[in-house]
Amino acid sequence: LKADGVSAQMVEGWGLNLSVAAPVCGGTVMAGASYLDAKQADSVKDKKFDLNRYRVGVGYKYPLSKRTDVYAVAGYGKDEFKNKAADAAKVKPSYATAMFGIKHSF
Repeated sequence: LKADGVSAQMVEGWGLNLSVAAPVCGGTVMAGASYLDAKQADSVKDKKFDLNRYRVGVGYKYPLSKRTDVYAVAGYGKDEFKNKAADAAKVKPSYATAMFGIKHSF
């Protein structure tokens, strides 16, 4: 894995994900939240960045039959990327997602 010149071996940190599902009105409501705290690894000579990522999501799936479900999911996330270079600004992109569909198992 490599993005913008940074490989997975150059990053260390931890993450936490919590999720729950419950039956509601014949279907299933799902919700989740996650957090990531990462930085450039100590093995890297010039440590230049920290990354915090927050995400939340909710969804609902409803069975039409034993093998077919319809679903809808929405989520929101925000990153806080801190470049430790002297002239760098803190970047805080946020994003939202939504999807819906039908799943049929063969």
